[in-house]
Amino acid sequence: MNTPEKLPAQVADDSADDSHNPLSEKAQEKEKAFQKIFAFVRKPFMLSCNKSGTIHATILAGDVLETMQLTSARIGSKIKKMIRDEFGFRAPKQMVAELVEELQDQANDAPLEVHEVHHRVALGTKGQIFVDLHDEGNVVLEVDKNGYRRHDFAAEAPLFIRTAGMTALPDPVGVAGNLELLRSFLNYGTEGNWILLIVFILYSLRPLGPYVILIVLGTAGSAKSTFSRLLRMLIDPSSVPTQALPKAITDLMITASNSHLLVFDNVRTLSVDISDALCQLATGGGSRTRTLYTNSEETLVHVTKPCILNGIDDVASQPDLVSRCILMELPTITVRRTEEDLNSKFAASSGAIFAGLMDALSKTLAELDNVTDVPETRMADFARFGVAVERALKWSEGSFKDAYAQNQQQQMSNSLGDDPLAAAIRTLVKTEVEPGMAYTKTPTDLLAALRELATRIQVSDKAWPMSPHSLSKRLKKIEPALRACGVGVTFQHSGNRTISVKRLENFKK
Repeated sequence: MNTPEKLPAQVADDSADDSHNPLSEKAQEKEKAFQKIFAFVRKPFMLSCNKSGTIHATILAGDVLETMQLTSARIGSKIKKMIRDEFGFRAPKQMVAELVEELQDQANDAPLEVHEVHHRVALGTKGQIFVDLHDEGNVVLEVDKNGYRRHDFAAEAPLFIRTAGMTALPDPVGVAGNLELLRSFLNYGTEGNWILLIVFILYSLRPLGPYVILIVLGTAGSAKSTFSRLLRMLIDPSSVPTQALPKAITDLMITASNSHLLVFDNVRTLSVDISDALCQLATGGGSRTRTLYTNSEETLVHVTKPCILNGIDDVASQPDLVSRCILMELPTITVRRTEEDLNSKFAASSGAIFAGLMDALSKTLAELDNVTDVPETRMADFARFGVAVERALKWSEGSFKDAYAQNQQQQMSNSLGDDPLAAAIRTLVKTEVEPGMAYTKTPTDLLAALRELATRIQVSDKAWPMSPHSLSKRLKKIEPALRACGVGVTFQHSGNRTISVKRLENFKK
């Protein structure tokens, strides 16, 4: 143990009036003592910033690098302990605040290296994936094409930040993996859902987006919340596994900046703004907010995170959001288990399940470079990864592609709902358009033709387009959903403006 180093009494007792006079001897002595303490405190910290400009301090704690925001309360606690251990006195709050402020000033005055700080997962320079278990041993796993192992920080040091509420993933090293054990804990329904579920879990353990959003639907008694909670325990465990969906975009982005996986429980409705924000969250986006205690400075929040939403009703109606989602409808549970029984058995099996996931992730990384036949979809990265998982786990050929295509088609069909224009377009294709042929009209003529085919109730619906311009606008909005249902819509802008409607191979009468 270090012998406490003696410092001038003014450090602990600054009650003398002239100690605040910068020209006094006491003030100079106090400043000298302060700088001595600051030099000691500053030495072990590495200061860096991320691409959003947030400053972080990193220190070696045991064998693991510990990274914190410079403004976090943990920095103050760390400094107080360092001073107590080295100098033998309890630093007052004002001194700690001044030391943190001095660190902040140095960070602002000198150019900092840009280092991204990660929650739970990070990408290595050789394409490997690092997973922060956040357990008592501060273990970080390194996963690559050859397997997984505990990471040696002497070789490469990704910066992880550990925020409030983070809890531990099971340590899979030395445990026999068994992914099939997971089936008995999740009310997933169909085999297609199982395939998409495993791909979602593994894809969410990737450090980089774009990510997909998992929407879990079911009636009361289908264990939606339990389903979501167990998934979180295998990806990014937290002492608060689920939460309500924030109503403000800024709150959503700040929530996303403090964890890797977001799980929102009992979502009833989605505003257009939040729907758009979830799209940004999945494929990369951010927000600007006023910095606390300032009038003009802005804080930038830029995040890309996987997300789970659960609820009774399908809240994803905007085509942009639907194209980024996987929909999982859970059947009603007929044989119920107690929460205590489920939790104890899952805890006993989680090590083997997570080891199975790490085995699958490693094998998927080995297959990924060989995947060239990527399904045509907006989420091409997810589709390519899914094909690699299919090969890694030796599922039947095409099983992922079929499951994903059916899921997308179901979602798109659900998103159209009772849309009067979509119904009229489908009637037009069914009665007027031969397979492989195009039905081409000007917007004015197409609107007139649709009015002839539509019912009186459809035409009187407030969603019915009242002008050729609104027809074009509405068709562009629902075009992805129509395409998933077998109807192709294209727009010709040069010369005479026309709209072409085509029956695709997947159209069902």
